[in-house]
Amino acid sequence: MSSTAQRAIRRGRVLIVDDDEDLTQLMRAVLLDENDVATTTSAQIALEWLERGHRFDIVLCDVMMPVMSGLAFHAAVRASFPDMASRIVFVTAGPPQSELRQALLELPNLCLNKPIEAEGLHALVRRRVRK
Repeated sequence: MSSTAQRAIRRGRVLIVDDDEDLTQLMRAVLLDENDVATTTSAQIALEWLERGHRFDIVLCDVMMPVMSGLAFHAAVRASFPDMASRIVFVTAGPPQSELRQALLELPNLCLNKPIEAEGLHALVRRRVRK
């Protein structure tokens, strides 16, 4: 891609919410070349950012987190910021328990399994940013 074409593509706004700090920093490093990336290990902090008016093209959110799960985060976002709820992509380390799996199936949101391949993550974010 020419440098002119690269400049024409706007930088994406990505939020990564995962209690695994190492993983959030790894995903941030993968995406930072084309995106502005915010990370937090707390779903409550992510909600505070949304309350302050921050908006993102895509939110990569872990399913299993202490204090507030990814599903609880999604429900809170859907209630207060309905335009942002569809931008959440769930990330999970393994097959969730049956009730979690059922809850995820009932939502239209995409769910990725860890580990996430770098190029696949790039492609997903690029598609979401261009929507």
